[in-house]
Amino acid sequence: MQSAVTNIYDFLDVWLDGELNLTGALRAAEWPEEHLLEFSRQWPDPDGDCLEAELRVLSPGEFRPIVPLTGGSIGSRAQTVLELLLYAPAVVVPSGDLHASWSRGRPMDGAARNDLRRQLEWLAVLRPFIESGAVEFVRGHEGDELASMFDGVGDERTNHRLRLIDDMTMSDWSEAGWNWPQEVSADEMFGLNRAVSLHLGASLVLAAEQKGQFTALDVVSEIAMRRAIGGRRVEDGRVSILRRLGDFDLPRLVEQPDLLRNLRSDDAFESWRAALQAGLAVVGEIPDTPEGRKEAGGVLADVLQSKLFAVKKATSTSAVMSAAVRGSKNFAIGGIGAAIGTAITQDPSGLVGAAASGAADVGWEYVDRLAKRRASYAVLDMTIAFTDSAR
Repeated sequence: MQSAVTNIYDFLDVWLDGELNLTGALRAAEWPEEHLLEFSRQWPDPDGDCLEAELRVLSPGEFRPIVPLTGGSIGSRAQTVLELLLYAPAVVVPSGDLHASWSRGRPMDGAARNDLRRQLEWLAVLRPFIESGAVEFVRGHEGDELASMFDGVGDERTNHRLRLIDDMTMSDWSEAGWNWPQEVSADEMFGLNRAVSLHLGASLVLAAEQKGQFTALDVVSEIAMRRAIGGRRVEDGRVSILRRLGDFDLPRLVEQPDLLRNLRSDDAFESWRAALQAGLAVVGEIPDTPEGRKEAGGVLADVLQSKLFAVKKATSTSAVMSAAVRGSKNFAIGGIGAAIGTAITQDPSGLVGAAASGAADVGWEYVDRLAKRRASYAVLDMTIAFTDSAR
């Protein structure tokens, strides 16, 4: 467990008398105001260089999606994290869930107390995953820091992150498949591009350090990822190529933490994750030859098809499980490769390749580092799209 995370759980164990659970969370939410204020003042700061420094570097083919590092609430993130943990061996989560955000500049009213209760309940749910190494944290970007980034303040590297998709227009997004609910102003368009770029850039920095894979949770982020890293010309003259390695429709389950936590240990889901990891390890070792590039596209389908059937069967064996299923999630794994000549991609949007000049932004830096480190392999790295299925 990362040391900053250990400090927070040790702190909570002391204050809650070892009851970091539903009962303890309810009791804490009823503490007197002075007690809550002191609790807030003593809450350890989870941020710092040690979070990233202690985040284990992945071996080739190892799979650890990066949950979006900007925006969102604990409630909205809980469903994403728990669902991803059903299908992925591990995830990287923003450290915002470790902050005493319930008390930041607020009176200790009913809303703050409810937020505290929800956060403590969530930290209780996360604890066994953290202790097993399935959940690790990185510093997020939020509050005043995020506001300053939107204003263009910050170092040049930060500004490079934000410029990844500054030129995307409403028409570009629409042509790529995004349906707008209404007309969007230029300022709103700029804000959307910057928000998506911030998560994308922060994730690519981590991915370049082999600490996780970029994860798109919606079509906007998926399009932005393809635009940022597809068709990039690197220093050795090759161009980045995006391939689809696997595309699976998996059961989407409603937010029931106990159910999802117990389901993760079900044989069907454990077998799925083991097969996924084994398949990706094979993909990661395939040499960069015409035969190898062709082989990479079929490995996951071969090893996961029977596991997919078992997962679907496991979620339909009882009335309780069937009632928890709400449609399906599309779980798509992309492979980044490189080749001499013009970029070839399965991206239907027509947007990939717009940045093939190799401008020195985070997307280019990421692809260039991959191309140097894994020059002899067919797949340089992987990306994940985990989105509500339209099928």
